[in-house]
Amino acid sequence: MIGISFTGFQAATKLDTLDVALRYAGFTLTLTFVVFLESWPGQQLADHTDRISEYAGRGKWYQTSLSTRTDLKIMLIRCLKPIQLTAGKLYVLNLENFSRSDDVELVEMDDTQLRYMKFTRRLMRIVGQWPHQTKMEKILVSLVYLPFVLLQAVLQGGGMIAAWNYDSDIALENFAPFLVSLMIVVKIVNFIFNSAKMKKLLVTMQDDWRMAMKKDEEIRILHDYYSIGTLLSKGYAVCVYGSMMPFLMVPVMTLSSRFLGLAGNETEQYPLIFHAEYFVSMEKYYYFVLIHSYFGTIGFCAAVVGIDSMFVFYVQHICGVITILGNRLENVIKDGDMNVDIYPNKANDKTCKLAGDCVILHNHILQYSQTIESANTVSFFVQLGLNMVCISFTGFQAVMHLNKPDEAFRYGSFAIAQTCHLLFESLPAQQLYDHSIRVCEYAANGSWYRASLRTRKILNLMILRSQTPIQLTAGKFYILNLENFSALILGILESKLSLFTNYISHIKCLRWYVLRSPISQSSVQCDDLRS
Repeated sequence: MIGISFTGFQAATKLDTLDVALRYAGFTLTLTFVVFLESWPGQQLADHTDRISEYAGRGKWYQTSLSTRTDLKIMLIRCLKPIQLTAGKLYVLNLENFSRSDDVELVEMDDTQLRYMKFTRRLMRIVGQWPHQTKMEKILVSLVYLPFVLLQAVLQGGGMIAAWNYDSDIALENFAPFLVSLMIVVKIVNFIFNSAKMKKLLVTMQDDWRMAMKKDEEIRILHDYYSIGTLLSKGYAVCVYGSMMPFLMVPVMTLSSRFLGLAGNETEQYPLIFHAEYFVSMEKYYYFVLIHSYFGTIGFCAAVVGIDSMFVFYVQHICGVITILGNRLENVIKDGDMNVDIYPNKANDKTCKLAGDCVILHNHILQYSQTIESANTVSFFVQLGLNMVCISFTGFQAVMHLNKPDEAFRYGSFAIAQTCHLLFESLPAQQLYDHSIRVCEYAANGSWYRASLRTRKILNLMILRSQTPIQLTAGKFYILNLENFSALILGILESKLSLFTNYISHIKCLRWYVLRSPISQSSVQCDDLRS
């Protein structure tokens, strides 16, 4: 596969030299033919094993004894699983996989639904975590992506530890980026560990979308919520990459000013985005190290934006389904007949059936929300702890470097980025909470007083269950909502404000002491005599 991709790329880029392009194209066709020759026998074997049940059905089994029929049944059951040849138990050798395109999920996901998630899908495919990617594609992408970005985190930690012995300021400067790298690694590891749950959530989204397509009003509701998810994911990407621009521009600006002769002697000789210990000669391998630093940082940003955007779409989808449930509850009884039969025949009680369908949908919503909670709660807990430490530390560094506006701006932008990250996880959870507590309101808005007693009992049970709202937590300890978010941010701001006040008061006290000292007074008198 790597050979086909590489030679195909070379053939496309060498179109100006026709002989070289033909050589690469011929090599690509040869490799493709090799894969075809390996897939064809596997397909042939699978087709023949599928025909065993057909052979058994054509025979005069009805003229045999019961023991013979039992043996044939056992053979037919075994034939339900065809014989397959695989490549490392990961890739099935057959013509279907040979002819499959990279956009196999287009068949599984509606085009309109995929259009809303197109940006998120691209990011997740880059990091190798899109649920509909094949196992082989995930492995190939992960073999390139994961070592690249994980090495970035390891080298940042090594650089921080190594710098602590000779320059504590550099170590402190690298502390916050290292925590952020750890937080992103936690996101990636959690998504890999819970990949089955993540795929289940996405498949459920597709099934619910097909269900909603049967009614124009319900599909319109999902369109509105998916539009919000697209807007949030793109805005979040702008925020994340925008906050990283002060760090990404440091090496470029330093090298440019040095090339133009505008840099002073105190300028760092080999500037990087973040301090890291590569254990190689920077003089010899500086540009390779710089390229790795850029790709590692951009890869980290792609992972955090992609995974968080998937979380947003999960929540936006279930909020849309809750709104669909509310629409159904409000329209359980549509006719205006006031002659209510509170004891109808169960077979003729249409409202009871509609209310039962609403209960089934409500239970589906609860199970879906529980899957989101179980797949992310541990990751949220670790991220929350690292996020709080990072916001506090970067805020402290921004206050302490007010005399250096460039460094204060860098630390301030980093703190704002982490605050936006926490807000981006709290806002969807708050939205899910608000939608879940409105189920009882939807049930009360309908004409329940014209329904049968059987239907009213069903609605009562749903109202009782909706009294316990759906909440997403971080390790079952911290509830993700805007109330707790604002409390945390206000606490951090108060601590930083008190620190800033103390800092200013110390400067004023020092200035008062200097002006009141005998040396200062004598210098003032001498200046008066000179004047």
